[in-house]
Amino acid sequence: MAETFILTMLLNFITLVKTAKNASSGTNKRRTDYCLYFYGQPKWWPRRTKRKQSKHKIELRFDVANSIIFTEVQKQKIADKLKNRINSEGIIVLFESSERSQLKNKQKAMAKLVGLIEKALTPVKRRIKTKPTKSSKLKRLEKKKQQSNKKQLRQRPGL
Repeated sequence: MAETFILTMLLNFITLVKTAKNASSGTNKRRTDYCLYFYGQPKWWPRRTKRKQSKHKIELRFDVANSIIFTEVQKQKIADKLKNRINSEGIIVLFESSERSQLKNKQKAMAKLVGLIEKALTPVKRRIKTKPTKSSKLKRLEKKKQQSNKKQLRQRPGL
């Protein structure tokens, strides 16, 4: 229940995030007041029949260490479970370029991020040890007796 609450908070936080444009150079610039950044190519392209896939590519960056959504314990869990996806700066970087629309790629990247975090925060189920039933114990002992009788019958008779 707590994980679903956290995920709804994350989704609400994601809807607030916008990409900031650097007015001087025309390139995307990461904002410092959010923990989630989108970086993509501009939406315009030359009028050709073949559109380059790199124009639709989205790079999503989520700063786990500085996020205000998660507690310290949850941040540690995320850092432990997703250590292969987190870079040296403590940021999860995801790329998505499967669709021809930046908006669809952005939605897919957000869904991928939510899935990763949800999987990282789900508690691991403990294995419950099972005991053998009474009948299985009796069967095992019966087979043992049969095997010992078989081996005794194979021996030479004592003279």
